[in-house]
Formats: sequence, structure tokens, C-alpha cells
Amino acid sequence: MVSISNIPGGNPAALAEPEHFAIHYTKCTACPKLWCDRCAGAKCSCGATIRAETPNEKLAHFDLGSRAAIRIKSLPLPAETPAAAAPGAPRFLVASGNEKLTLVRRARELMFGGGGTPAAILASLDRAVALDPDFAEAYAVRGWVHLLTGNDAQAALDLAAALHKGGPSWPPHADVAADLAALGSR
Repeated sequence: MVSISNIPGGNPAALAEPEHFAIHYTKCTACPKLWCDRCAGAKCSCGATIRAETPNEKLAHFDLGSRAAIRIKSLPLPAETPAAAAPGAPRFLVASGNEKLTLVRRARELMFGGGGTPAAILASLDRAVALDPDFAEAYAVRGWVHLLTGNDAQAALDLAAALHKGGPSWPPHADVAADLAALGSR
């Protein structure tokens, strides 16, 4: 039996009994049809060979019209600030305070401009968080990307961190809090 589900993280019945349900999919080489992983190597109804999806194709399955994707696209980022060198330090040793913003913008570009994989998008956001562990916007975007990939547990952790780092006066606080509450009610 094949299980195609729009439940984040997948159909619970299929996940509990994977021997009876397909939980991974492959793609036809000639048409946009998806087939269960058990059909790999077979022929599609159009006559072409079925193959596994590439990471970029998996990204194409993101629902870019979903609430999480819309929040990622419209999240306001703080203004860029010029980096200052320590007295006597060579200019090339100055770490840009704007690199974290560039990384979040890059993650958005990869997501909405195409060409990015979920792993590349998350790596960019991981780097932004590593550069500034208090950067609420990076946690929020990373949480929403996890929502889109079905990783609800990590989404909840990142959205909670965004709320904590951003505080109650942070402009996206209400949106992040609503999405975190929705995760808790699943």
C-alpha cells in the first residue's frame, strides 16, 4: 500500500508499519509522477525508467505557499551594521556582523530562487546561529524550514529559541508563538 500524506512528518500509520506502506518516493525520469520506493527500477506508465529523487527535486516539494514558507519570505531582518576593527587590528581580521544576515538571506535565496537543498539551506542557517547564538531571526527561519521538512521536534526547539532570543517585543513574536502553539497541539 502506498501512503502519500500531507501530515508533517508523514502518515503515523505508515511510519508505524513501514513494511506495509511506502514512506520514500522516487521520480519518473520523463514526467512529474512520483512512485513509491518499492517501484524503483521499474517503468512508469509513460514508459520511462523510475529513479530516486535528487535533493533539489525533494526541495521542489516544499509547499512554498504554506504559512511557514510565507513567514520565511516576509520575515524582516535587522539592518546591517558596519563592522569595526579592534584598535591596531588589520582590517582583514574584522569579522563582519553582517555575515549572519547574509547567511539568512542566502538561505531564503536558495529556498525561493531554487537550486538549494534542504541540507544547504539548513547549513546556512546553522552557520548564522553559530556566528550569533542570540540571532532570533535565524532560529525562526531554521524552525520554519524544519516545519517544511517534517522535522517537528527540531522545529519546536528552534521556534522556542527564537521566542526566547527575540523577547516579547520582537516584531515576529506573535507569528512564531502561534506556529509553536500549533506544533504543540498536533
